Amino acid sequence: MDELDKRFLSETEALGLRRTIDSAERIIIAYSGGADSSLLLYLMSRYLKDRPQTLEAAHLNHMIRGADADRDEKFCRESADALGIKLHVRRVDIPLLAKSGGSVEEVARRERYAFFDELCAQGGRTLTATAHNADDNLETVIFNLVRGAGARGMCGIPPIRDGRYIRPLLTFSGKEIRKICDEHGIKYVTDLTNFETDYTRNHIRRNIVPELEKITPSPQLSVRRMTSSLRLDCEYIDCAVEEVPLSADMCSTKRENAERLHTAILFRVLQKMYGAATKNNAGRPSLEAVHVKDIEKCLRRRSGNFEISVPGGVRFYARGDTVGFKHINKTVQTEVFQSEYVFDIEKLETERICETDTALGKIILTLNDGTDDSIPEYNENIYNLSIHKVVSFDKIKGKLILRTRRDGDIIVFGGMSRRVKKLFSERKIPPEKRGLIPMLSDDRGILWIYGFPMRDGISAQHGERGIHIFVLDKKCGS
Repeated sequence: MDELDKRFLSETEALGLRRTIDSAERIIIAYSGGADSSLLLYLMSRYLKDRPQTLEAAHLNHMIRGADADRDEKFCRESADALGIKLHVRRVDIPLLAKSGGSVEEVARRERYAFFDELCAQGGRTLTATAHNADDNLETVIFNLVRGAGARGMCGIPPIRDGRYIRPLLTFSGKEIRKICDEHGIKYVTDLTNFETDYTRNHIRRNIVPELEKITPSPQLSVRRMTSSLRLDCEYIDCAVEEVPLSADMCSTKRENAERLHTAILFRVLQKMYGAATKNNAGRPSLEAVHVKDIEKCLRRRSGNFEISVPGGVRFYARGDTVGFKHINKTVQTEVFQSEYVFDIEKLETERICETDTALGKIILTLNDGTDDSIPEYNENIYNLSIHKVVSFDKIKGKLILRTRRDGDIIVFGGMSRRVKKLFSERKIPPEKRGLIPMLSDDRGILWIYGFPMRDGISAQHGERGIHIFVLDKKCGS
């Protein structure tokens, strides 16, 4: 056993993974062909060489980078064959799927884990090992920090997730991994997208982490110490949460139990009860901090019986000596405009105007050369101008679609990717109103949502052809 094998054994022990690995019957390596997953495949093949576990690998070709993606798939097939390891391969057109909703990153992650889940379900106690490393953990913590995440988010990437996903390389930095691969002759391919800064994580990797390294030589190690400590704290709080007695359906508890809890524990108990109440709901809505604060405020006041509406078609209630979550019996009726309306770009170029009605009023698009912001005259006596935005006609990619929100929707503005679901929550838009809010999208994603800023880089500059978006409300009494 060489020093690398000894370190791998030591690190997996420190991460609490050794017993989990040894108790598995089958382990699948998430294999992209990059340095991280190539090292993981190498180390796991050596560790399991004389053990009873079956080692396999899985490669998802995202079809994002054309010939480069095919090159990676071919490399993975050849490498797995050389090691005598069975390789599962799936090809999924991620860019095409992303056009139906969600960012490329989100859709890729969803399809990747769906692939792994299918393989795990084929039988036996199966683990999927992913090659997340110390750099990934650092980037996750920074990403969660700027999103305002709580203690759980600041714990970073857990060594084991859902009892079946393990991350044995969390203590290895990216530089270490590449150095080890070079020293041990481990071949790998380089993902060229890692050198782009279009995506938030790559921006953190290429621009923010180097600044941190000017403060401390190894921010990865510093963050690892922090996440390890926070993870212990969260485990302690989780134990306290488990001691709070809940009803048989896990949706309620005694009022006195809730009122005496520290806020940190109350937050998690509410999340637990809420999860039980919404487990059958499509889309799995979330109970966010703003909802918890409202509930806690009413509980601390001991203000008698009350109810608070929260996402997911449920309400929090306090009645007598019981508090909990219940489904709303009354179906809320909302008038939603067409869930999708495709504007005719050719018609807009020739006739210079398109329009449609929504629950919030009439939406009119006009095409102008330069930055003429005139409002169509025939509307002035009937409508009030509610919103006026101008987007660049020539920056629109593919179809221009007016639609309502979809699960996983993201818009990029202010240099950050923002979840539409969270934006609506922060604005305290009632759940029953969120399906009424119109948004414009093209083949690249959402470019504008009613009441919010436009997507970065889509605004028309002076002299460019601009599509003027007018949202017009009917005047009172018209």
